[in-house]
Amino acid sequence: MSGNAHNPRRPWYIAGGIVGGIAALLIALTFLVFIPQSVVSDGNQQEARLNAWFSDEVVSLHNCTAKTARAAQVTKGNTDAVDKVLKDAVAGRYGTGASINQKSLLGAMVEAYPDGSIAGLNKSFQNAMTVMVGCQDDFAAAQRVVQSKVANFKSWRTGSWSVRTFGGDNFPNNGLEINVAGMDHLTGQQALDLMSRPIADADTVNAIKTGTDDSYKNDPFASPTSSPTR
Repeated sequence: MSGNAHNPRRPWYIAGGIVGGIAALLIALTFLVFIPQSVVSDGNQQEARLNAWFSDEVVSLHNCTAKTARAAQVTKGNTDAVDKVLKDAVAGRYGTGASINQKSLLGAMVEAYPDGSIAGLNKSFQNAMTVMVGCQDDFAAAQRVVQSKVANFKSWRTGSWSVRTFGGDNFPNNGLEINVAGMDHLTGQQALDLMSRPIADADTVNAIKTGTDDSYKNDPFASPTSSPTR
């Protein structure tokens, strides 16, 4: 047989090599490009949604506080004096809904007012309670959303093999941020740490603003908690 004789199997070898090369390329692209890009895209979207949900939570708290102050006919000059009391109340320190301890809350507001400026507060207090009960539910709902989504985000980072292997440990990054007026701008893990904390009262709000938790100062027997931003 001549060395130049046609080999009927040669086209199949060539075709097999081409198919194998394409398969190898697709596998390489899948593991080097497609899956990593999918993980990054998913992580970026989750961070963007967390940013928005957290902003909604904080705005809901401030809006409820402002509405309650207006309903209680708190004058503009005295708003700062009762701001902490109202934030505590909206966040649930005095109860929620029909279980709000109105006597304790009214006493706290009166105590916070500058001397001699509480005329009319008793008269407007019931209107303020009606407003607070309504918007307190909105704030509580916004807070539940944030806590649920934070938990989902943490679970996503460590859940599936593909996320753990192809970039999940790169999150949170600077795409996760607290960027709300009046608060320190935080990103990455610092932002996630604070988003993870339910807003229980005005002390938590202040901790979010400053990165320092001073709530222990209200209890002389308590120990300071470590600041999540340091």
